[in-house]
Amino acid sequence: MTCYIDQLNTWYDMKTHQEVTSSRLFSEIQNTLGTFGLNGLDRLLCFMIVKELQNFLSMFQKIILRDRTVQDTLKTLMNAVSPLKSIVANSSKAYLSAITKTQKIWTAYLDAIMKVGQMQILRQQIANELNSSCRFDSRHLAAALDNLNK
Repeated sequence: MTCYIDQLNTWYDMKTHQEVTSSRLFSEIQNTLGTFGLNGLDRLLCFMIVKELQNFLSMFQKIILRDRTVQDTLKTLMNAVSPLKSIVANSSKAYLSAITKTQKIWTAYLDAIMKVGQMQILRQQIANELNSSCRFDSRHLAAALDNLNK
């Protein structure tokens, strides 16, 4: 029940608007687990993202392959928005019709996308912490790595 504010790199509670956690959390994890532990946490999040996407894809395929009305609705939508080079005529009607007929897909889609997005934000924060600790702890090696990357 939190909201992430990208400019502040902070999560806030949706109801109380109080700060739940910020990038300082990852500094504390870095101090506690070390670089290898933080890197392991990043890899764990990677595997969790892959597993979440695999689960979503299998569930999504089952829903679409079993439900003929969903298939027909998506085909109708595809025909309505083709060709892709022009503006869709009567777009609100075409999209609203497709959304209402495929309502049961969207909750699972939203859950999966939200989980993956949250894990990606966590990975981004971990990468920032690892990068800053690298620059602080070993300036010469970080500069050499930047030069090699360029």
